[in-house]
Amino acid sequence: MELKTGEGHLGVEGVEIDDSSIGIVEIARYDIHGRRLTKSSPGFNIVIYSNGTTRKEIVK
Repeated sequence: MELKTGEGHLGVEGVEIDDSSIGIVEIARYDIHGRRLTKSSPGFNIVIYSNGTTRKEIVK
């Protein structure tokens, strides 16, 4: 992770994260009703990743 600050400014202007070396993988996927899915399913999917993040996806 690399943090950048501007000249003479307080705070952080931008953050760059190199995800290629981290190896983040999907560990679980659920539908809108909370049922666990084994693969992408049409509709609203909630995906949980190995780094603890959660993402909402709409699959057509």
